[in-house]
Amino acid sequence: MSTQRYPSDTTDAQWELIQGLIPPKKGRGRPTAVDLRRVVAAIFYVCRSGCQYRMLPKDFPPWQTVYYYVRKWSKNGLWLAIHDALREQVRQKERPHERTTASVDSQSTDSAGTQQARGFDAGKKLDGRKRHLVVDSLGLLLAVVVTAGNVSDAQGGIACLEQMDPSEYPQIKTFFGDKAYGKEGFPDQLADWQPGCRLNIIARPEGAEGFVKLPIRWVVERTNAWLTKNRRLCRSYEHTVASEVAYIRLAMISRMMRRLKPGSPQSSFKYRCKVSA
Repeated sequence: MSTQRYPSDTTDAQWELIQGLIPPKKGRGRPTAVDLRRVVAAIFYVCRSGCQYRMLPKDFPPWQTVYYYVRKWSKNGLWLAIHDALREQVRQKERPHERTTASVDSQSTDSAGTQQARGFDAGKKLDGRKRHLVVDSLGLLLAVVVTAGNVSDAQGGIACLEQMDPSEYPQIKTFFGDKAYGKEGFPDQLADWQPGCRLNIIARPEGAEGFVKLPIRWVVERTNAWLTKNRRLCRSYEHTVASEVAYIRLAMISRMMRRLKPGSPQSSFKYRCKVSA
């Protein structure tokens, strides 16, 4: 029976996608009494709304329980396993052939009391962090690294390559990026990562101001926009880098579940008619 109460909750079909990926409790002791579906719903609620765990609505499990599970599943790699499993399902559904291209980009975010990996980004004039992403042609996340804001795009791109096993992406021969990735040895690292792999630089038009939709590279820009729709990720609220990476994957898990099993479409916003006296 459906228990969907908030827009961030999973539908029955979406819950079935990840239910089997959550391992059962092992060892001795009492069986798990908490409803794990409501725990997951609470985690998605926090990610989407940006609220603190202590401010969770009372119809969710106790916030201490929810916080215990989100930390446990982050440390034991469950979020990563769920993310990668759903990513391949989306790929098989929408574009089943092998990946041949990838896009790399960074997103600078202001910090709010972070304790780890914080620095001043001179380009964006922000004292915070950078999220370095590598995505495929569907905008699905292949690698993510969070660094201090003063780390260059090329260095962050190299760190992303270190996360990616080249044997898992044998067909990727082209990376798309901006001019910043043509520096500090990133093209050479790309050639070492996968023989024959090259960097294709797509730069902004000269004199352009504000947002410009760039060919091919718009895919990774869209992924950045997906992430910041989650208020927990609008700024770098997390004290640790590992926690921020976990919420980035959680945001992508939620989006991929909706791509695989769309829920009911949200009603369009309508202005309330002015009532005449």
